Parts: sequence; structure tokens; C-alpha cells
Amino acid sequence: MIGTTMFRFPGSVLAQVFYPGDESSTPSAMPHKYVRKEALDGLGNWTGQPASLFYNWCNTKHPFKRDIAVKSLGKKLPIFIFSHGLGGNSEIYSKVCSDIASFGYVVIACEHEDGSASFAYPEGAVEPLLYIRPNFEYTRENVLAFREPHLEIRKHEIQKVIEFLIPQQSVAVDDVALENDTGYSPSQVEGSFSKVIDSVNIDEIWLAGHSFGGATVVSASKDDRISKLIKGTIALDIWPMPLNDHILETGLQIPFLSINTQQFYDGHEVELTRKLISNSSSATHAFYVPGTAHMQYSDMPFLTRQFLAKKIYSVGTCKKEDSQRAIIRAIVHFMESPDTSWETILKEESLVHL
Repeated sequence: MIGTTMFRFPGSVLAQVFYPGDESSTPSAMPHKYVRKEALDGLGNWTGQPASLFYNWCNTKHPFKRDIAVKSLGKKLPIFIFSHGLGGNSEIYSKVCSDIASFGYVVIACEHEDGSASFAYPEGAVEPLLYIRPNFEYTRENVLAFREPHLEIRKHEIQKVIEFLIPQQSVAVDDVALENDTGYSPSQVEGSFSKVIDSVNIDEIWLAGHSFGGATVVSASKDDRISKLIKGTIALDIWPMPLNDHILETGLQIPFLSINTQQFYDGHEVELTRKLISNSSSATHAFYVPGTAHMQYSDMPFLTRQFLAKKIYSVGTCKKEDSQRAIIRAIVHFMESPDTSWETILKEESLVHL
């Protein structure tokens, strides 16, 4: 069973947190919709479709239990911080986040407040922040100019999440000094998240993201203040256009997994992804899943009616269940046994080297 709770990290984002749940505990009596209606309105704004087409998501039975206790696994739980893509939010990657949590991880799904989410509600705001649609010719120069400030905001948000997870008494990790007041204190954490944060292993933090979220975690991993605090980085169908030349030319020097879809593999921008990968360390693995569409790594194909799924191209010829199994197996293998052979997974899941 997977438990979930919502928590706003001080000075950072609101996040949905997924974790292994104790089946014997009592869930919160509060309603727990799969996606907030306000977020669906934002999703309609982002896709250019009537929001009412998505309203059935509000009635989708949530498969997780809200605010239940953390299941005791006899060890501290590794942390998996997830960054959504353009038009995403903290809820529409619940499938991948919960599947990772089922392997004994605490997964923190961020809701970025840089204007790239379909919906976000910054602390103290009077109105929600909806997706800010760019108005320019799609060129690398224009994308860099528009999106690099967003990457900086997202990177800062992730840094604040990581720093908060580290208790105040832990003022140095791998020679990286932290301010005494960046970590959490018990008085700052109330409710079910207090039990969750007590269960985490701060020595095992992974960054992951989809699309622009993939670019976000790659950019964040290039910051020494962050890279020395994490074990590795996972990019699902990374959108490489917002990454500057320095990042592409120097790559990542920490363990790095990149899994593309067929849609992005066939696109011309994949050459930028290949450049990033070729300049990264030997602990880098890159694949794509044949027959997949870009949105297939989100909840879109699992929640959307078939006619709408085709209209917004959220699924390709590969069945959504097959692609989901493939990416989860690859992610867990990468985090738990990256030095062992990939041969079995590549063969059984039809993953192809990038």
C-alpha cells in the first residue's frame, strides 16, 4: 500500500509525497481526489482543450491512502525527488512516483512555481499561478533566453527541498557546508509528514524528472551545492533545448540514467541529448522505449479517455502498461544495482541503447 501526503517545504514548493504505507493504520478522513479541480482547469489552459474533458479525473478513485503511517521496512528509506515537465504539477505523475515508492522509496513530487506548471499556488498568493505560454519562434536561442530563468528557479526550489530534509544538526555533508537554519527542526514539521521525514535516509537522495523536469534535474546536478548531496540523476525523455552549451559539453560526472521515448528519439533534438550523454561519466546509461509517445511517462495515458488520449497523443503504439513496467524496472535497477548487467532488462523490456 502506498501512502501520500501534501507538504509545503519552507521557502520552496508544495509537494505530494509518496511512501510505503502501513496497511494497518487509519487514513485521513479528508477527501483525496486524484487531481484537484483547480489543477484540471490549469491543465485545460495548458493543453488548449476544454477543462471539462479532464473533469472525470476528479472522480477517479485514488489508489493511495492519505496520511497513513509509514511502513516499517527495518531501514531508513532513500529519497527520490521528482521534477515535472511543462504543464505538469505534483499530481499528474502519480503513477511513476507511486511505483517507485512501492520499492521502498520516499518520493517527493514537486510543484514548481516558475510559471511552467499547469497549476501552482505559491504560498501567500491571492490567485493561482497558471502556465505562462511563450510567444516566440521555436529556436534554441529563444528557448534558452526564455527557459534558463525558469531553470534557475526550479534548481533553487530543489536545493531548498534537499537542504530542508537534512536535519539542522547535520551542518556538513561531504564537505558541503549548510547554514544551521536550512535543515528542518521538529517544530517545523507537523502531521503525517513528520513521520515520513523521520524515516528518510539523507545519504541516499536521487533526482529525477520528465521532459523539462529532466532538464531541471540535469541542470541542478551541475551545481556543486547539489551534486555532492545526491547519488545520481534520472531523466525521462529529457527536453535538452533549455540546457546551455556548457552543460551539454561537460555532461554529468555522477551516475546518470536517461530514458527517451520513441517520439523524442526520432526528433532532431536528440542530437543534443546524445551530446550530453557522450560527455557524461562512464556511469551513464541511455536508452529509449520503442513505440512510445512523450506524454506516455506521465499519468495522461492512464487517466485520459481513449479518444482524448489520441487527440493529445499521450500514448504511442507501445501499450502504456508495458512502457511503465520498462521504465520502472530500469530506474530501480539503476538505483539499486547499476554496476550489474543490463542485458536481461534490455531483452525483456525491449529497451534500445540511445
